[in-house]
Amino acid sequence: MIISCLCVIFFDVGSLQLLNNVNDIIEHIEIDAIVIPVIGVYKERCINIVLSCTWDDENGIGVRVLNEAVDEVGYQDIAF
Repeated sequence: MIISCLCVIFFDVGSLQLLNNVNDIIEHIEIDAIVIPVIGVYKERCINIVLSCTWDDENGIGVRVLNEAVDEVGYQDIAF
């Protein structure tokens, strides 16, 4: 699920590089951090994943997972 969301972002930024399949996106991302918020910040179980990517060095990607499902994908700042 996360990989599919990242592919949508990859194509939205107008990257000219083509991907042969969904798994090719892995070559363009790297996990920088996994952030577990303090208890009480979210009512659900939450993990935030911070990624760097080749198409946006400044902002990167943030993925919020609530109750084992992708809740939000955006810039890294959603993880903090």
